[in-house]
Amino acid sequence: MSPKASLILIVDDDPTLRESVALWLSHTGYRTAQAENGRQALLAMKEQRPDLILLDLRMPVLDGFGFLAELAHVADPPPVVVISGRGEVRDVVESFRRGATDFIVKPIESYELLEHAAAAALTAAETRRRMLRAEARYFELVQNLPLLVFALRPDLTLEFINKNCRAMFGQSRATALAAPGWFVEQAHAEDRQAVREVIGRAFSGASRPLSLDCRFLRPDGTVMHGILKILPATQAPDGDGMLAEGLLFDITDRVELERLMVQQEKLKTLGAVSAEVAHEIRNPLFAIAGFAKRLHDRLPEAHETGIILAEAARLEALVDRIRTYLQPADQHPVCLGMGGAVGQVLQDLGPELKGRDIVCRTDFSRAAAVVEEDPLLLGQVVTAMVRHAVAQMPRGGTMEVTAWSDDAFSRLTVAYPEAHPAREPERLFLPFEESGLGPGLALARRLAQDMGGSLAYAHDAGRAVFTLTLPLFRHAHASGQPKDASDGAS
Repeated sequence: MSPKASLILIVDDDPTLRESVALWLSHTGYRTAQAENGRQALLAMKEQRPDLILLDLRMPVLDGFGFLAELAHVADPPPVVVISGRGEVRDVVESFRRGATDFIVKPIESYELLEHAAAAALTAAETRRRMLRAEARYFELVQNLPLLVFALRPDLTLEFINKNCRAMFGQSRATALAAPGWFVEQAHAEDRQAVREVIGRAFSGASRPLSLDCRFLRPDGTVMHGILKILPATQAPDGDGMLAEGLLFDITDRVELERLMVQQEKLKTLGAVSAEVAHEIRNPLFAIAGFAKRLHDRLPEAHETGIILAEAARLEALVDRIRTYLQPADQHPVCLGMGGAVGQVLQDLGPELKGRDIVCRTDFSRAAAVVEEDPLLLGQVVTAMVRHAVAQMPRGGTMEVTAWSDDAFSRLTVAYPEAHPAREPERLFLPFEESGLGPGLALARRLAQDMGGSLAYAHDAGRAVFTLTLPLFRHAHASGQPKDASDGAS
């Protein structure tokens, strides 16, 4: 608003003074309104919302100090310039203490001085409003950034954290701010010390921003890969100690995409090697088996021929597994929910679970995990994951199956108790291992990759966690629930 279009409310019990001031301000382009005491001024404020108030201190009904006290309860009050016939120091001090922006002594010696004071007060008020709006926009921007923004004290207590902590860690800002050491405790146990050290370096005279690739844990136990950026500590705005500000970027999707690309390259290499191995083994294997059979027919009492035939049969089974592993999957994708697919698998495997007294807890309460895949192939993968868990976990244990989706992927985790992590996790997915568990994890990973996803193993807090990641059905957010499967809990 232009200052010359501003409305000025003149509050004084002297009608002559009010009229003269109003006349002068009108000639200079301002709009004016009048009130003869503080009570009338409060009513005028509700009706007209003035941009500036010229206020006398000594008035009947409600004096200037009483008006300033009432004005303190008004949201975004206009600035006040006090015009008083008493220029005592205590009146000046009390006026400024109660919020006045300027003080002019009666009688007014120069109306140019009054106009200057009014213009200065209006400009200062507009500058303050712009600053508050900018601060509000900045605060809202920080709150809604798709990353974690925080500030830490040297004792690792949070001074500030934006509301993205709920999206990342499932907890409110109030919870995070109230819990000592909350931020560091969200880090993966294996990375927690590294997070402490990089924050400590920020408080120990670091001259440049510090960066750390690390892992954090979500409420469901899955791992979030992140990049932690910490700025060198500076003096807190209130002067009370030091603060280190930082950012946490969630790069889980990027890490998984990179891992998927690496796995696909490994699969291509493994496929080429396996095909060559299978070809090279099959020809001499048939010859050895044929010679052993004729030798056994001639010398049935020789037990060595039985050993040769048994080993030949075992090698033939291995070649068959490799051939099955390498055979392309015939896919007929449809839109389906992972929850429904998991429910069907758990129903089919119910007798196996019951036979080992295993409790299966499912959680499909988060965003619906919708994919566009072949239900038979997806069922094979889920079956392999659950059967492997059943074979590895103790009798009477509890298995946790969780499905959800984010912006780019649908995910399914199968977690179960595991005393020690696998020494060579990649061996779990090799087609040469004889597990006797139907399709096996090797074929499950191959099928997951054929569907454009990945199957990974991790050990976390005494649990084995197998995670199936598949591309999110591209119309999942728009099309609602899939027609052929629901995402309700099994």
